[in-house]
Amino acid sequence: MSMILAPYNDAMRIGQGFNSYTHEMCIDGAVLVDGDHDEKTQARTVERPSQVVSYSARAVEKLSDVIQTMNISYPHSIKKGSVTVSGSNTAIDEATFKSADINIIVTVKVTNQTTLIKSNARFVPLKDVEPGSQEFHDSYGDSYISGFIQGGEFTGIISIKVLDRSNVDLTVKKIKARLDAKDNSATSTGLNLNSNDLFSSTGSASVMGKTESHIHVSWMGGGQIKNENTPWDIDSIFKTAAAFPQRVSERPQRTWAILTKYKSNRSFMDWASIKQIKTLEYDLIGTYTAELFDSYMDYKILLKYVQLIIDNPESYEAVDGKDAFDTSIETLLGVRLYMRQQQAMIVEAISLLGRDPGILERQDGWATTRLTTSLSRFMSQAKGCDISLGVVKARHEAAEKKSSTTPDFNFNALIPADLWKKWLPVPKSDSAPSTEKPSKGSEEHPFSGVGPPPSDDLNWGKSSQTRDSGSSKSGDNVAVLQGRVDALVSDLQRKTDEHAGLIDKLKSDHVAQLESLRETHKGELESKSAEQATKLQGALDKLKANDTDLADLRKKHDEETEIMNHKLSAYVNLEAEGKSEIDKTIERLTKDKNEAINALEKKKQDEYDDLKTKYDALEEQKRTEMLRVEKEKKDELDALRQDKDATYKNLDVLYRSLKDSSDKLTKENAALTSDKNKLTSDKDNLTRNNNILTAQNGSLTTQLDQKNTAYNILSGERTNLKALYEPTNDAMVAKFTKLTTEYANLTTKYVSLTTEWNNLNGINDKLKTKMRWAELTEDSLQHNCLPNGYNGWYVMILMPHSWMALNANKDSQKMAHAWEFDMTSNDEQFRLDKADDKPNTAWTITSVRSGRLLTCDDNRTGTDIRVRDKNDPAIRGLSAHWYIGRGAEKQFTWVFKNAQWNTCIKLQQGWNSDGRGAWQQPYCNDGDANWVIIPLGRKPEPKP
Repeated sequence: MSMILAPYNDAMRIGQGFNSYTHEMCIDGAVLVDGDHDEKTQARTVERPSQVVSYSARAVEKLSDVIQTMNISYPHSIKKGSVTVSGSNTAIDEATFKSADINIIVTVKVTNQTTLIKSNARFVPLKDVEPGSQEFHDSYGDSYISGFIQGGEFTGIISIKVLDRSNVDLTVKKIKARLDAKDNSATSTGLNLNSNDLFSSTGSASVMGKTESHIHVSWMGGGQIKNENTPWDIDSIFKTAAAFPQRVSERPQRTWAILTKYKSNRSFMDWASIKQIKTLEYDLIGTYTAELFDSYMDYKILLKYVQLIIDNPESYEAVDGKDAFDTSIETLLGVRLYMRQQQAMIVEAISLLGRDPGILERQDGWATTRLTTSLSRFMSQAKGCDISLGVVKARHEAAEKKSSTTPDFNFNALIPADLWKKWLPVPKSDSAPSTEKPSKGSEEHPFSGVGPPPSDDLNWGKSSQTRDSGSSKSGDNVAVLQGRVDALVSDLQRKTDEHAGLIDKLKSDHVAQLESLRETHKGELESKSAEQATKLQGALDKLKANDTDLADLRKKHDEETEIMNHKLSAYVNLEAEGKSEIDKTIERLTKDKNEAINALEKKKQDEYDDLKTKYDALEEQKRTEMLRVEKEKKDELDALRQDKDATYKNLDVLYRSLKDSSDKLTKENAALTSDKNKLTSDKDNLTRNNNILTAQNGSLTTQLDQKNTAYNILSGERTNLKALYEPTNDAMVAKFTKLTTEYANLTTKYVSLTTEWNNLNGINDKLKTKMRWAELTEDSLQHNCLPNGYNGWYVMILMPHSWMALNANKDSQKMAHAWEFDMTSNDEQFRLDKADDKPNTAWTITSVRSGRLLTCDDNRTGTDIRVRDKNDPAIRGLSAHWYIGRGAEKQFTWVFKNAQWNTCIKLQQGWNSDGRGAWQQPYCNDGDANWVIIPLGRKPEPKP
């Protein structure tokens, strides 16, 4: 069974619910693998030995074939109103596609790596959602995202129109034959495209010589796949397709999400068997949805064609048949109304099928109220019931008498768009549509040159001045002038058409008169000639012998012949005068027309020149004023930056000096304390030794008094002891005296150091005063040292290296990114708030426009910074709080550190014109993580 795929976008997550019919993402974490909820834990990577490449080049007839090839959702394209191929922001031109004689789609799909969810994924039901209810299906969809495909995809759509309309079928057959030959070659020998193949300049000169082509190219992965100086043509499409897999191997990216039906998940089926619910099944309505899509696109083209007829009904005429639509404005408006109703019904049918795909089994068929006679007949035949005005009124009155319950949607009320084409007016054979002329030799198509479709907006018919109240005054004047000029041109064209009609009528009348006169003269001449011939023949017979009579008769005949020649000459002159008068009238009318056009163009050019001069003057004045304001702002910012840098530099120097002095004093104090402790210890030892000696001396004296008998012995011993101890005692006394002197000196030095310490305390107090002026404290942290005075201030956050500002309006104010610096944009203005003045208290950053907070949903790096309401349950802990401290550029830049995840806001690489991502990255001091805060002042808080 083939995999179910959906085009990848950055919001997709493994295990997320998904609707495979509408391609709408549903609840996150519909299925989970036990453990951490990050992708590395939830999924496994399937490594492949080499690339898997799928190549296709085939002819397609319907836009639904393109949708099917690209795995794009039919309902999504219907609701969007256009077909956008993955890898491109431009939609496919359905009018060009439909008017082409053959459409070729070239696709190359490359798979490098596949990431799949682990096999033990578990379905996670919501407690407060009723199983099987509409809320359940809206929350979970019919499947979940079970993996991603990384690789690339290339798509080229070639729409070819044959210019030689007499040779269309043969040319198309030759193109298809070459295309079939290419498919057979690719199947038998592998993918091997080259410039001499199929549609190359040498191989297709005879086939493609009298054709014109429209090319639409898109791709994902592979980076820059073609030289920017090489234009896209049929040759380059096939060359690029051949080289695309190699490009993808160097620069792959995620291209598709892999979908798995819930009924394939064991845990879901166990849960569903208990709850007795069924999942949504869309398999049986795929073909019907494709028909709805093709019909919707056909209606879109038909609406453009009907609008052309409404704009210029005189250039169109009704086709033969009693059911044909006339060119009256009432009929055309009714046709347009019913076509738009059919489009709305198709959108409603798609929404209903998305909620209840089984309804198609209960209803079946295509079928279709401003009614004219012809439109009423057509609608009655199409729906198989009477749709006359009386019947419609009766049905409406009967419906009002019924209950107010809403009936089920009637699929039989849908009418295929093809039924309308047969009865629409066609261009007149003697007048061309008011569009560009077709190419030489091409057949005029009723939908060629169709302009943009009318908008579904209620104000689509109003002028740009009404819709855009913010246009400049000069722009309004230009629009008004352009309207007047268009009206004059239209009036002139109408008068020119009237003159052309008069000229044609004059030509017709004169030609009729000349033809009548020519026939009359011809008849008279023939009659006279026959009569004269008869008379002459009779006279000749009678007067053969009489030469005199014969000569008279010949003379009379010559006179009559001269009279007839004179009449003929008068007729020729009359005819010439008539033609000359017609030519003069044509020349005079042409001259009047050219003079009127030249005068109008000169007046229009003069008014345009005046307006352009005024506009240029206003632009120059605006530019000068903007330059002056920019210069003043820059000078003020430079002065403020210099003052701030100088102040911070002085504070930094004083702080470093104070810190060095404090460290030095601390070391010296420790040394003095150590010396003092050592001296005190020595003094205590000396005192203890002296006390011991005194005690011993007293003991010996007592022994001497008590033991006189041993005096001699003891006297000798005493002498020895005295000789032993007295010199030692004197040396210790001398050492004690020396230590006392050193102690006195150290005391003096300690007093001096204490005095210096007090002086340094005075300097420290001054530094503390300056730090308080800078709203810093001794407890201030470098990673959160933004002055508390910024509390409540409105600021702009600028990246100095690229001159881009943080902007909170990505994806409809759901995410933040970096955009071109604009002082007037409230998307780039934020309010800083801090709950208290404590050093560890983090800041909140609020968007001025939306009142939402900058936050990080989790600790995953490489993701966009989110913008959420303060009560949003997705905000966890301090994820909406930021530490703002000095970065690598310590003089003036700041780094924003998330208080919950310890990550920072870092600008990503990219093009400035398209904006650049502001992503969550690990906390660092890189250049792209250092921002400048520009204070704008205090403003009242935005009203909720």
